[in-house]
Amino acid sequence: CVSGIVFIGTLLWGRRFQCSSVCLFNGFAAEVFDPAIPLIGKKKKLSGGKLRILNVMRWVFLSIALFFTACWILYLLGFTIFGDMGVLAKIETYKYLGGELLMMMFFWIAFTGRGYCYFCPLGTTLSLVSFAADQKITTDNTKCIKCSKCNAACPMSIDIMGKAVDGAIVRDIKCVGCGHCVDACPTRNLRYSTRFLEKVAKKK
Repeated sequence: CVSGIVFIGTLLWGRRFQCSSVCLFNGFAAEVFDPAIPLIGKKKKLSGGKLRILNVMRWVFLSIALFFTACWILYLLGFTIFGDMGVLAKIETYKYLGGELLMMMFFWIAFTGRGYCYFCPLGTTLSLVSFAADQKITTDNTKCIKCSKCNAACPMSIDIMGKAVDGAIVRDIKCVGCGHCVDACPTRNLRYSTRFLEKVAKKK
């Protein structure tokens, strides 16, 4: 039921529904405790090699999650892949504790509150759903003055200004729909939208 609600919500509102509103794993903490993160030092923008590593991790973690999902579905259908499914459960638990929970906290301490969002398996899946929802940030409401405040506000290191200068639409697999770039723009040039939100706006 929860998965169905998240899927439908993402089709309507994009990743804003789960990743910046409902998510209690990382999205909630990233939004509510943003002023206190990181706990050590100053906020650091992830770029270059770090982003490439996280991009690889995104697909690796999604593949691992799909593997575990397939194993448990087959088990429920009566097919035993492992002799002792308890071992598989322990491996999955260690993966969760070490590769996800501790990594998430590491980012909170040293880098950014949205660190885990770069390679969250659910987030990656929902990013594909958000493309179907036509999630985007329009950048032609007024005119970009190249202040770069949108880039500075984006917790996912997306180059929004690079698109805004040309009035191009921003569609990025990393976008969590938080809307910080929209709020930061001094000329109100940006707008977060989906196909559903556009229909609602037209009716109004």
